Amino acid sequence: MTERYSGWTDRPTWALNLWWANDEGMYEQLRDVILNTLHEDEDEDGVTGDTENAVDVAASFLEDDFREREAAIEDGMMRDMIPDPNFREVARSWVDEEVLQMRRSDLEAAGHSAESC
Repeated sequence: MTERYSGWTDRPTWALNLWWANDEGMYEQLRDVILNTLHEDEDEDGVTGDTENAVDVAASFLEDDFREREAAIEDGMMRDMIPDPNFREVARSWVDEEVLQMRRSDLEAAGHSAESC
């Protein structure tokens, strides 16, 4: 069993999150995937529904991108040394943050303080 790393399941999971968060293009791409999925699941009142679907979609997106990039590593030498990150954990973190930001925006639009979130 691997030890937790900086609050994440393990170092590869922490590194995946760091990698996506620190590249503006990748950051915006993942946010778009999450926001589009969350908006698709909104009810008629604009309330975000099933966040688990957004987590599933985002985790799949992260894993697909990871697999494409690892395939580009010559002969897979590096691939054999790196365990898979926990894609769902990273996706859950990003979805939770987006939902929190949406709720803050809704509160601010309604004239309430965002600090109450």
